[in-house]
Amino acid sequence: AGVDSMMMGTEGGHPSQAAGPRHHPRVAEIVHMLELAHRSCAAPVSGGGGRGHNGTGIGGGGGGGHDDDDNDDDDRLLDSGSALSSLFDELTLAVRGGGLAPPVRRWVLDRFSSDLEDMYLGDLADPGQTQTQREVERVLSYPESSQSMGGTAGATAGQGIILNEEDKALLATARDNPRAPPGELRFNIDGEDALVYVRFLPLLASNDPELRCALPRRLCPLLRLLATCYDTRYGGVGLGEIDAVLGCPMLLPSEHSVGYDFRDLSPPQKWTAAACSYHSASWCRELINSFAYSAAFHSSSSSSQGEVA
Repeated sequence: AGVDSMMMGTEGGHPSQAAGPRHHPRVAEIVHMLELAHRSCAAPVSGGGGRGHNGTGIGGGGGGGHDDDDNDDDDRLLDSGSALSSLFDELTLAVRGGGLAPPVRRWVLDRFSSDLEDMYLGDLADPGQTQTQREVERVLSYPESSQSMGGTAGATAGQGIILNEEDKALLATARDNPRAPPGELRFNIDGEDALVYVRFLPLLASNDPELRCALPRRLCPLLRLLATCYDTRYGGVGLGEIDAVLGCPMLLPSEHSVGYDFRDLSPPQKWTAAACSYHSASWCRELINSFAYSAAFHSSSSSSQGEVA
């Protein structure tokens, strides 16, 4: 509270004045303690995310050292996911209660914004491509489905083109990963304007238990923390900083895989399909909770302005 009262006046000041308190000894001490808490809560996660990293453990030959029967490791990783989720939730409550000094809150955004992009989001092709370029790339990206359905029809219209090769492989008819049911980009509200997608299937079908067990549990608390920091109600600059996730698609098991084909899946594939359904539903709920107030406030303001006009 002392640091908060000391720093609160610097948020709207001159940039040089705002930058100074970041290096104040008491602020540095708080940041150091938060870093220690983060390292203590987080299990070491091997590999990277979907944005240009290749360590996701999605390939078929990388899972020999991690067996589903190793329940102790999975339980440890689940506990780790819960611990870091609790840290995110405590930071969220501190931001909402005004208990974080502006320099500390800026550190939170600097420290954790990249986690959402690097670990959970993948890139889609530039929406500025011409239709011909899109069709050519779809044929190259989804050859089996394109041949079976004629031309480029195998790629659902407006679903976007996945750039990450490992994630893209989950859409193919023949897959090397025995954990992964057939994949599909689903619930794409943004259509061809979508820039990113959420990587549920690559994470939950990973042969790396750290990616499979710990990371998905942290996603919603991480979004909640970032949305709170950006929310104008709590002194943020606005949710426009992260609104690309609001209507973006999710890479999930295909509609058939969680429907009438579910009975034909192997037990690991059934687990993946069920886990994807659970975590994607939680993600949608968190999106609604994070953006509902902003959408309603903007809508009511627009209506009032229209009535005045």
